[in-house]
Amino acid sequence: MAEDGKSIHPAVAESKKKAHRMEITKQQSMTFKFIKSDETFVMTECSGELSDSMGYKEEWVIGKTPEEIFPKELAAFKMDCYERAWKGEHITYEAQLNNVPFLVSLNPVFENGKVVEVRGLSIDLIHRVMMERQLEESEQRFRSLIEHNIDALFSLDSQGKFTTVNPAAEHLTGYTGKELLSMTFHPLLMEEHLEKSVQDFEEALKGTPKTYDMKMKRKDGEIRFVNLTITPIIVSDDVLGLYCIGKDITEKKKQEAELRETKETLESLFTHSADMIAIYDFDKQTIKLNPAFEKTFGWTEEELRDCRSPIFPIVLDQYLQESLEMIQTVKKGIPIIGHEMICQRKDGSLLNSSVTLFPIFDQNGRVHAFSGISRDITEKKTTGKSLA
Repeated sequence: MAEDGKSIHPAVAESKKKAHRMEITKQQSMTFKFIKSDETFVMTECSGELSDSMGYKEEWVIGKTPEEIFPKELAAFKMDCYERAWKGEHITYEAQLNNVPFLVSLNPVFENGKVVEVRGLSIDLIHRVMMERQLEESEQRFRSLIEHNIDALFSLDSQGKFTTVNPAAEHLTGYTGKELLSMTFHPLLMEEHLEKSVQDFEEALKGTPKTYDMKMKRKDGEIRFVNLTITPIIVSDDVLGLYCIGKDITEKKKQEAELRETKETLESLFTHSADMIAIYDFDKQTIKLNPAFEKTFGWTEEELRDCRSPIFPIVLDQYLQESLEMIQTVKKGIPIIGHEMICQRKDGSLLNSSVTLFPIFDQNGRVHAFSGISRDITEKKTTGKSLA
């Protein structure tokens, strides 16, 4: 947990530790010596490339006091450190001069039990500071990605305890961030999914990412459907925990169920309708027939499966041109309802029919098929005129 109360991702924390442990090979350094004379400190030696970077040439500082060399506040701080070193204490401190951060080590030199001079070593911290800034920027980017993502993002340690959570995870689970960071993922699981989820968790810890749909129980008891992706967090070949992305797919599941129900209803109507129904696909040049069509007209779907023309064999030659014009109208997205015409069965017998054609649109709004619904109106016609 960071000092500001926000959790730090384990991978970022590990990177920070490594950055502090790294040996900087391009550091500049400077050695110096000073003595105490007339109750003040005087520089007796100064050499190294770091002095040039800070803007101090060796000839400028030899024989001068800290008050003459450094700005007032830094001089006062150094005088305090120098005084402690002159009393025999080994001192290490960090400071900054002319925008150059540096580390100083002061080591008193004793002679007959008395400090006679202090030797110092300064090493620049530019590379360390730059790395710390880069790490801080990386952590800020990571935190921004976590906090502003619409999906629930969180990480777990190897025991399944939450180590980072974003606001979307709080919204999805119903728990506050504080509550989540004090618990494991187990209370969110449905009893029937507990064993499988624990198994997936353990497999992911071995380096196997997982993506699957699951039911999740919110704090208030509401059940939500979640698409969960779990990926191992690997640093220096060690798995520190898991990084997880949870997408709330409850509405999607609901829509899929509604679509499935609609599809089943339509299929039932298609199968059990007393009207003769045929569906022709312009793209695939295939036809689908319902049982009533096969029974009434005598042709099976197998016989007409690879129909190259949208004109069915039930159409008499005298109605071919009229039927082609009707199909062109339907291809423009205009339905034709209750058009009366005489159709023929496979055995050659005729049937008075009321034909309705409906366009079928694809997801881009293009007509890719049409449905033809024929209704037997022979009984109606017999009360008028006989078949021509």
